[in-house]
Amino acid sequence: MYVASINKANKTIELGMQGENNARSTPYDISDWIEKFGADGSVSLVCVRPGETEPYLAEVQKVENSVDWVVQKVDVEISGSGIAQYVYTVGDVVVKSPIFTTKIDKSIASASGPITPPQQSIIEQMVSLKTAAEKAATNAEKSAIRAEEAAERAENAGGGGGGEPVPGPAGKNGTTFIPLVSPEGDLSWTNDGGLANPEPVNIKGEMGATGPIGPKGDKGEPGPAGNQGPKGDAGPQGAKGDPGLQGPKGDKGDTGAPGPAGQDGKDGAVGPQGVPGKDGTNGKNGENGGYYTPSVTQPDADHMQVDFTGSKPDMPAVPPVSVALPKSSGPSGPAYPVQEMTDAAAEIQPNVEYRWGEMTALTITLAAETPGITNEYRIQFVSGTTPTQLSVPSAVKWITPLAVEASRTYQVSILDGLGVIVGA
Repeated sequence: MYVASINKANKTIELGMQGENNARSTPYDISDWIEKFGADGSVSLVCVRPGETEPYLAEVQKVENSVDWVVQKVDVEISGSGIAQYVYTVGDVVVKSPIFTTKIDKSIASASGPITPPQQSIIEQMVSLKTAAEKAATNAEKSAIRAEEAAERAENAGGGGGGEPVPGPAGKNGTTFIPLVSPEGDLSWTNDGGLANPEPVNIKGEMGATGPIGPKGDKGEPGPAGNQGPKGDAGPQGAKGDPGLQGPKGDKGDTGAPGPAGQDGKDGAVGPQGVPGKDGTNGKNGENGGYYTPSVTQPDADHMQVDFTGSKPDMPAVPPVSVALPKSSGPSGPAYPVQEMTDAAAEIQPNVEYRWGEMTALTITLAAETPGITNEYRIQFVSGTTPTQLSVPSAVKWITPLAVEASRTYQVSILDGLGVIVGA
């Protein structure tokens, strides 16, 4: 049999391979307990197997100044890390060792099916019964020793001249308590001494309450800005409307005295189109007017800043725009109510997420903001094989280009007059 020593420095016990039985023993020194509290105490070993929460009593044997744990298959049924603690009981004195980490190496297959240990609610009762049984055995051993000493004294007193010493009557055997577990999980006891048995208990414990949510982690650093997507094709021009009807011509009146110059009248009806003239010579190309490139940074945890860089050095500077970030209401940010939509034109409220399916055209107007809180406008829509024609108020300034491509799903967020559109 292998002897697995206990490492008291890092509080670990190597129990061997999953599924082994009676292959290893782990002696634990209790000489300090015996010296301080006496040698009549009993030792128990309370264990919790890897991945479980219910403790059980492992089988141990007290040998002089140590306790020997012969590892059974119930102890190594599950691979991984568990815990174990030795308990020394002398009368009403209870002493406990540090909690050790037990380690069980994984095997290809366990030697038997799952073995369910008893739960915490009966640990104290089993420790008490085990202590009583060991104490009864100790008392019986002491009685036998006293009987032998009495017989020896009687023999010495007779001087050897009397008859053979007559042995006294045999003492009674100790009482044995036998546990029985039903399929429903009820643990009951019987004994061969006619004593009262402990009350049956059910060892299938109730599920514990859900633990509290842990604290929110620190906010991570913002990632780098993504590459700008390609600009979408321009949409088709709408049809020209029909001209209105011209009113009837009135009768000519008498020529009056020249009055003061009146205001210019309205333009008359458009006359027929003349024959197109020849194309003139193309003029020179005008100078490039330049453009501004936005960039987004986060100077602190509560704000984002948008800066604009001109493509030409002589372009006028555009002041940066600072945007206050909405406060998060939980680990995943604010949760808005979702509104499913089908209309091609809609006025949306702040702090509500509006979702459309596939749309060929979508016109959005923004309802008034609610004073005193952060107001964010959110929409989501699907652009099919024909890109969606998206129309939003012209007052919105876009941090990312307002471009919609075919066969993508888009999300739009508008906060403090700044808009962001993302498609995937």
